[in-house]
Amino acid sequence: TVAFCPAGHSGLLVAIARYERGAVSVLGEAYDRSVSGREMDRLLMDLFAQSLQKQGAPDALGAVKARLKLEEAATKVKKTLSVVDEARGVAECVVEDFDL
Repeated sequence: TVAFCPAGHSGLLVAIARYERGAVSVLGEAYDRSVSGREMDRLLMDLFAQSLQKQGAPDALGAVKARLKLEEAATKVKKTLSVVDEARGVAECVVEDFDL
């Protein structure tokens, strides 16, 4: 019995399959749109915005330029986390003069 769990940009697919005597049978499968790479980006951006608000910065998600900088930082952190256990988000002058 094998589990396949490809996580994509828009969702997570889980399929359980059994291999017997040269034949494969799928025992079950499920798809969830709430667990995805894009959702992880959004959660990281929210976390970064909260961190900036604790520093006294205005809402970083409201400004387009700041939001793009947060999205870029989130993407970098996500890629780093695919290889190591910890990562730090870094972005300069996200909103006004506040750094991440």
